[in-house]
Amino acid sequence: MTTRSVTFAPGSRLLIRDEEWLVKSTLPVRNGRGVAVRVVGLSELVRNHEAIFLSELDDIAELKPEETKLVPDDSPQDLLGSRLQTFNHHADLPLTISKAAMDRT
Repeated sequence: MTTRSVTFAPGSRLLIRDEEWLVKSTLPVRNGRGVAVRVVGLSELVRNHEAIFLSELDDIAELKPEETKLVPDDSPQDLLGSRLQTFNHHADLPLTISKAAMDRT
């Protein structure tokens, strides 16, 4: 749904310029045409970046939770397997577990 003059509730998710954003606030524009939407990025490319978009200039689509499709994860690895892959096995520092320390050899 593309909109020009609707305000968005803080906390709602929007799709703007093919990226996902979280609404912090909205303000009416002085000329009366549209709103300024203050957002923070959620997608990988814009994560934690703050921006302000004008509904008059950008196509803003609200992402509705009830329209979300859940799909099964077909990846061959589980969470533990992926964590083990990112673990640096060749670190120079000793491995510390709780209150014990062991050298990697």
